[in-house]
Amino acid sequence: MALLEDGETLDDLMMLSPEQILIRWVNYHLKRAGCQRQISNFTSDIKDSFAYVHLLHQIAPSDAGVTTAPLNVYSRVSTVFSTFVYTIIILQHDTSVSERSMLAICVKVTVFSSHLAL
Repeated sequence: MALLEDGETLDDLMMLSPEQILIRWVNYHLKRAGCQRQISNFTSDIKDSFAYVHLLHQIAPSDAGVTTAPLNVYSRVSTVFSTFVYTIIILQHDTSVSERSMLAICVKVTVFSSHLAL
């Protein structure tokens, strides 16, 4: 089985948490895609979307038109900005979200976007 590490049995694999199995599955596909990066968590390791772009490119059908073009910095900034605008529109209609929370989200996305543009 492709997800087993050297010397590991299927029973060993089945003892892993669902998150650990999913991380191993993602890393398996990243390696098959020729991506040098591996992930160890679904927080800091994926925040720049680099792994996701390679994963989607690897597992998508060849005729789906999925490319690694989003890795282009300007494209990533544009995507983040579009997501930011969409999030703000949704949050404006959610009465449970305070203006302070919306401002905090705006600041975080702005800082993230400025790091991508560098």
